[in-house]
Amino acid sequence: MLIDGEKWACEACVRGHRVTTCKHHDRPLIRINRKGRPFSTCSVCNCTPCEAPEEHAKLKREAEAKSHSSKVELLADPPG
Repeated sequence: MLIDGEKWACEACVRGHRVTTCKHHDRPLIRINRKGRPFSTCSVCNCTPCEAPEEHAKLKREAEAKSHSSKVELLADPPG
């Protein structure tokens, strides 16, 4: 059954693969998750989905470029 746009079903209907036809209002209900792979979480803001994907992708690229350039400098300068 749909409640506020979310799918809910009782435990017996979940176990019996009858989630879409569950009409048991008198039993404890379990929220049914969406099918498929879940959205990935943004590494910058930890939101799912990201609120500013272009801006955060730019920040991530800049951070990776900075770390890459520091690694190149360390490899170029021999120790001692």
